Amino acid sequence: VLTRLELGGRRAGISQRSAVAQVQVGRYHLSRRTQASILKSADYFREASRIDPKYAEAYAWLANSLSLLPEYGINEPGNADEGRQAARRAIRLDPELSNAHTALGWILFSHDWNWADAEREFRKGVELARDEALPHQRYGLALIARSRFSEAEAQLTLAQQLEPLSMSPMINLAELWFYAHRFDREEAQLRTILDRDPESAVARAMLAKVESLTGRGKEAIEEMKRLL
Repeated sequence: VLTRLELGGRRAGISQRSAVAQVQVGRYHLSRRTQASILKSADYFREASRIDPKYAEAYAWLANSLSLLPEYGINEPGNADEGRQAARRAIRLDPELSNAHTALGWILFSHDWNWADAEREFRKGVELARDEALPHQRYGLALIARSRFSEAEAQLTLAQQLEPLSMSPMINLAELWFYAHRFDREEAQLRTILDRDPESAVARAMLAKVESLTGRGKEAIEEMKRLL
């Protein structure tokens, strides 16, 4: 016969495993990067935090998913507020959780326009997880917006090296060269991407744009036709 303490421990273990499973499913939906999938991922992360209110990862991933919504056309202020609160809750539960600092940094940067505090959080996220791509990638994107291109290149190059099979950091590097008006380097980067993934609509649209900007209208039209 199990004692009350043993029963409580078993139930806690089951709840924790269930919360971890919810986060894993949520991360899958988040990785699909569509408006619907990101909204769905947030529901899984909320459920994980409901099941285990002390599970810091659930709050951190919720903050990450909510921080992405403006990029997909959803700009409700409540999302940023919920994301900020979730990131701070995660940090209270686990101050060494890089993911939470990175998510908070992105919300402070993209929603609050509080660069000083955002950069502090980005740096903390990188410091805690130097071997993970996400903190370098998010910090690099923020540095592009601040026109600190050499620093952005260093962060995004690290992100690419850490996730060599991911196209996302490669696209971000192309974006960097676009904003730095280094169209030659942007084009070279985009052609590298298209060599690896000829079906990349994002890379092909960006290539058409750079061809148009550099006076090659016919080539740009041909690239756009390939998107149809």
